[in-house]
Amino acid sequence: MILYHVNTMYQLLYVICHRLTIHPEEECCLFVTEYLQPKVQLCALAERMTENGWFSFVKIIPEARFKLSRRRALDESSSEPEIHRVIENICNAFERWLDFDLRSCKQRYVGSDQWSLGVYLLRNRIPYVYIEDASGMLSQQERYLNIIKKINLTNYIICNRLNGAGRSSMVTGFLCDLKKQQDGFDEPRAVDFSVYDAISGMDAGMRDSLLDFYGVRPIRMRPDRTNCLFLTQYLTTLAVSELEIQEQITTLLADYIADGCHILVKPHPRDKWLDYQRVLPGCEILPREINAELLPFAFDAPPDLALTISSTSIGGLCSFVEEIYEFGTGTESGYEQLHLYYAFARVLEHIGFDGGITYHGVDPVPAQCFLRARGVSEGTSPQRLLVDSGVCFENGREDYDLGVFLDTAHYADRVTAETLLEAVEVRIQLIPDQDALVRPMFHRIYVYCRSQMQREALCTLRISRRLRYTKADLRITAQPIEESTAARLAEKYDRRKRRFFYEIQNRRIRSREAE
Repeated sequence: MILYHVNTMYQLLYVICHRLTIHPEEECCLFVTEYLQPKVQLCALAERMTENGWFSFVKIIPEARFKLSRRRALDESSSEPEIHRVIENICNAFERWLDFDLRSCKQRYVGSDQWSLGVYLLRNRIPYVYIEDASGMLSQQERYLNIIKKINLTNYIICNRLNGAGRSSMVTGFLCDLKKQQDGFDEPRAVDFSVYDAISGMDAGMRDSLLDFYGVRPIRMRPDRTNCLFLTQYLTTLAVSELEIQEQITTLLADYIADGCHILVKPHPRDKWLDYQRVLPGCEILPREINAELLPFAFDAPPDLALTISSTSIGGLCSFVEEIYEFGTGTESGYEQLHLYYAFARVLEHIGFDGGITYHGVDPVPAQCFLRARGVSEGTSPQRLLVDSGVCFENGREDYDLGVFLDTAHYADRVTAETLLEAVEVRIQLIPDQDALVRPMFHRIYVYCRSQMQREALCTLRISRRLRYTKADLRITAQPIEESTAARLAEKYDRRKRRFFYEIQNRRIRSREAE
């Protein structure tokens, strides 16, 4: 008998595909947490999976019952004895419920090992293969642990105590989509398994049976429009769990990347609060309950682009959609800086820059998304550009042809009036409508150009555009910096530098006193 355990809809699709293609002749069983779906739907899913012959039996784990059995919740102040007692309570309750010998299984594939079955295996030192929670998530352990923490703090505490989330020596291997892991990922026990590849390799009968199980129906692209697939997130797992902020991020990304597109919104299965047809008038809403990884087999043609803040499902679409814009988790809390990154891309587009770029103290992910969207390529000319969060350009000024100063960190190292006189001030003004959620904003970017010709070209920059979903007007203008302005700005940055180092010195003094 081969055992599978899942806690998310992605993991369920993953293990069904794995079972059908890797263990088609083996007897298999499935354990699912009751939180996967509402009770009626989950029971119906379990019945259909056994009727299809995919699993000999499906057991629904009553996590709510074990939650009562643990007697208390944990937090980060909980003592070791308290954590130990909760672990024992969960394991004892699980063992009383279990009528199956987990050790007798030929193989155990476990997803989300912070839940009761995983806790039981870890406490009793029973080995298993760990299943990643989303395509490419295995290489993003810190992000995954933060998601666990937001969803269930007790599970997070237990997970750290037992080295869960795939960190235990009880893990004999990892099932993951190797092609979607982040650069630098190195895990010799990892076994490559891709949902997209598995379904693509199925015979027609097996594929049709799987798509019918999930209720997948044909979705047609608009041949007369650029089609953009927008993947949303579960609000609770975002860095800022406020519905109004989620709406602002959604409208800004749609305005900046998908303006003029036919937008197909695929909501996260648990994203049920935001009315996307109100937020993005004219968009098409795709079925919430269908896994995003199945969309390639529903579309009659690939979308032109896919867009998300940081949906974990985006990795599963990389083989299908050529242009993917994933802005990253930093955008969740730094969404108001999107205007600076957009203006930065328009600056480089305006002067025709195509050289090498170095980022210092600036999140390169949104910057690179905007550059690709504006058709700005990197590395084909010998020109070198420094993009910095403050103005720390003085020491290595001769090493770069251009410098773009995005004050995203609200900190500047050192700047002189001489440097500023060789720079261009780019002003960014956001003017919202009266009923808009965004607030009025005024930003500045300073662009140092060694070339007088580039400075003069940049000073002709004038952009005025309507952000129709955001309900705001955006204006971007560029102008040379006057001598009096340069002196005033240099003095301001120098004061900021002195204050910054004064605060660092005070922190070191307080730290030594505390020791």
